[in-house]
Amino acid sequence: MSKPYKTSNDIIETVKRNGAIPIAQVTFSNDDILAFANEEMDISQVPSVLQYHESYFTYTDTVPLEDQKSRYPIPERAIGMSFRALYWQDQSGNLYEMTQINPDDQSYFQRNVGANQAIHKYFVEGNDVVLTPLQLNNPTGSLVFKYFLRPNRLVVDERAAISKNFVKNIQINNASIANGDTVTLGSVVFTAGTDFTIGMTAISTATSLVSAIMTEGTYTAGNGTPSTDTVAVSYTVLSTTFETSNTSAFIISTRQIIECTADVPANITNASKIDFLQTTAGHKTFKFDVTLGNNVISGSFISFAAGDIPTDFKVGDYIASQYECIIPQILDDLHVGLSHRTLARILSSLGDKEGLTDTNAKIGEIEQRQGTLLDNRGSGDPKKILNRHSLLRYAKSSSKRRI
Repeated sequence: MSKPYKTSNDIIETVKRNGAIPIAQVTFSNDDILAFANEEMDISQVPSVLQYHESYFTYTDTVPLEDQKSRYPIPERAIGMSFRALYWQDQSGNLYEMTQINPDDQSYFQRNVGANQAIHKYFVEGNDVVLTPLQLNNPTGSLVFKYFLRPNRLVVDERAAISKNFVKNIQINNASIANGDTVTLGSVVFTAGTDFTIGMTAISTATSLVSAIMTEGTYTAGNGTPSTDTVAVSYTVLSTTFETSNTSAFIISTRQIIECTADVPANITNASKIDFLQTTAGHKTFKFDVTLGNNVISGSFISFAAGDIPTDFKVGDYIASQYECIIPQILDDLHVGLSHRTLARILSSLGDKEGLTDTNAKIGEIEQRQGTLLDNRGSGDPKKILNRHSLLRYAKSSSKRRI
């Protein structure tokens, strides 16, 4: 089944095919081709998307305030080390717009108007946001950064781990099991003594529970070869709940395991940092800079602490090393244009002027049409223009406080 997007390997293949570049050539390696693609992402594709101001690449970081700390770094993955907006969030989750002041006026604004818990003024210095007044005693709430997230760097497909299933382990303690005890997987209930047999040993009970799960058919399960006392349940929806009426008999692990389609690639190692990324349209970064624990990788399995896997992550999405991706993090419709831009860079390097002329003509044609794809995402709904800083609205707004 064909897919609407291109992976890194697809881009490499497209570049070689359109440029009639021999597969066995040694001038440009696959990594070289992707290096050109990454440069084109930086200098052409990302700026061309941002110019339409349609909130592509937007990401939110929430940073808790700390006592006596006034300087907070701009998120290091922000494009241009800049941010779109900065808010103070109170402990109830309400957002309040903050006011940016000129750094030269910090002495004028150093006196805090109101409690130290109410943060509402800042200036930018270097790559930091500096709150004023500079000494904040027992501040509450958080800073909320809205910024444009820099896309990850393209690498060959083989460097990513693609999710196939989620797995949860249930260890059996046979001595504590009684008839009527239940194990609930999602909405499916398995009852000891009715749906599965309490065996003479934990291993035999685990084998019986596996058989019951497989017979019911909603989930798959196994307890190893040779058999063990731990049932590994495979499921496809991360939010699936696992419960039991007897936590002493059925010990449900708090860890979440991802089973990948193949062995975890060598570049993803224990204690390394990884990113969670979306495969389907959008190709966004769900979560980044997650540090793996020690001894969490085994074959095609990666074990995570509870809460490490982002809630939106689903089967088919993938894990990559920090800063890496295997699908360009732009619209599917722009992937062909990226391939042609990459080819133009290679043809220029090879001195193929005729081929470069033809490719640039195609790029010009693509650029003429891509604006239609990017502009006015909610084309049927006119955008309401609100001048929230007008004199009349300023006086009425509860989220804008005087400075």
